[in-house]
Amino acid sequence: MEDGMARRFWCEYEALEEYHAGMWRKVSDEKERDRWVEAAVAFLSDPDLMRSSMRSVLDRWPASCRAAFSNPSLNKPVWLAHAGACSAHGIPEEFMRIGYWKLPIPVRARADADAEEVATEWRL
Repeated sequence: MEDGMARRFWCEYEALEEYHAGMWRKVSDEKERDRWVEAAVAFLSDPDLMRSSMRSVLDRWPASCRAAFSNPSLNKPVWLAHAGACSAHGIPEEFMRIGYWKLPIPVRARADADAEEVATEWRL
């Protein structure tokens, strides 16, 4: 491909592993929402769990990874961290965004660096 970009991959959303895992599901119960935020904070605070979960997604979610990593407008490391949390613990994506901002700055920086590092391991 020109300029080193992979060709954009498109498929029906039902073919994406992230859909079946509930990455985009909505949660309205306040107690459940609080529990998911706590789970997201715990996930992002555990570097070993976070890295292993993201690597697992690279192996176990081929359609979702191909769609995400071929999308030029998507923040791949962030998507991969969210996918890792959903794959490992069922944490919906929304709560990863909320939980991220509850972390101290050094923990956010480490989580960002880990996601950047693991995202470079993806291969078509």
